[in-house]
Amino acid sequence: MSKLFLSSGSDITSDISRYFLENDPETWEIMRLVPTLLKKYLVSDLDKDMDILRASYGQAVSNYEAKTQPKSTLLESEMDSIVYSAPVRRLLLHEILNIQVEVRAMESVESLLGKRDRTTRDESGGSKRPSTTKDPTTMATSDIISHLARSTNIEKNIKDEKFSMLDLTNTTELDSRSQTLAEELKRRLKCKLESACTRSEREWLLRFGSSKTQRDVDKVLQQMFALEVYTSTISYIRTAINCLSNLWRSGVLSEHNNEGWLQANLYSQIFDSVFMEQTLWITKRSETLSMTLKTAREGGIDVADRRIDFILMAKDDTIDLLTAEDKAKDSKKVATDLEKTSNIQQLTLYLWRQRLGSQRTELISELEAMACQWTATKLRIYGTRLIGSVFVHYKKAEFKVPMSMKCGEASLALLTVLSLKVYLKT
Repeated sequence: MSKLFLSSGSDITSDISRYFLENDPETWEIMRLVPTLLKKYLVSDLDKDMDILRASYGQAVSNYEAKTQPKSTLLESEMDSIVYSAPVRRLLLHEILNIQVEVRAMESVESLLGKRDRTTRDESGGSKRPSTTKDPTTMATSDIISHLARSTNIEKNIKDEKFSMLDLTNTTELDSRSQTLAEELKRRLKCKLESACTRSEREWLLRFGSSKTQRDVDKVLQQMFALEVYTSTISYIRTAINCLSNLWRSGVLSEHNNEGWLQANLYSQIFDSVFMEQTLWITKRSETLSMTLKTAREGGIDVADRRIDFILMAKDDTIDLLTAEDKAKDSKKVATDLEKTSNIQQLTLYLWRQRLGSQRTELISELEAMACQWTATKLRIYGTRLIGSVFVHYKKAEFKVPMSMKCGEASLALLTVLSLKVYLKT
């Protein structure tokens, strides 16, 4: 997981210094360097992160020892115009607007395919011939889904309707072309959860994420508890940081914690509490019956009652908005949980489609059913959509709560939970 840009000055300086050593001074270009840094470090505040970049770049330049110094001297004298240029600001601003909690260094579709006119080896004689494979970026989304659904060949019936199932969470068994198509589809559907928080929330997360010692964390908490006016989300951040601080200080958070202990001491503080003060929502915890399954059964769908560890519902609704299952260890029971929540997601979409009616069926492809899976200290967030007659299932985000004091990682975990709440509200 990427570290916060703001708290990684020395690491960024080292990366820039490495770039200087590996490239001739005449070829140094910050516009080529910044994208590399953005793959490793999480940008969160434009002005502050620009200052960090400028300071790190300046330090790397001053450290650079070359046989001839004019280039280095020139860079130092024009540092502001080099680093604070409009193109660099646009790069960082674009990264902020499109920030992902799980920062990906995914190869582009073009690099996966190679050039469109690349040659392929003839299976019969080993000779090379131009590839006739269709560029996935030019294929219609419906064609990609149809191709992948045929590749997986999984079907499901709900009442008298037949649906196909497309699982994008694990595509390793697909052939290389289908894997490429799967990545293109995930890009088009915007499967990844985008981060979302207010300026105030971001500021507190940055303060916490930049903490290096217990004293630093205590100082952040002291400032937060001194606030006289604050939102429910700031209250959540304070509760979560206080929880993590206590767990780290005591050393009781470990791989040996059982499910009940984790529910009481970690999940309830890090996850459940973010939804508690929303007047439009109801939370249910500890082996509660799924309302989606109950509603489906009342509508004539043959499904059995299933109990869920956590359910989030909108008030006056009869369909689960979000479900979460908990397991203390990664085992076969996790696979059972995932299958159970996936079925609930599919039924949720089916029921939503019925509510929309035949005149607005095209809107169903824009709706998303959500589910989460805790495995010890790791949380994975899944989404499912119904596009045509195909259920498309994918992972939206994941994080792991650190068992020891790693505030940068913990801050990103809290940002993921906040972003999930915002996503559900919209």
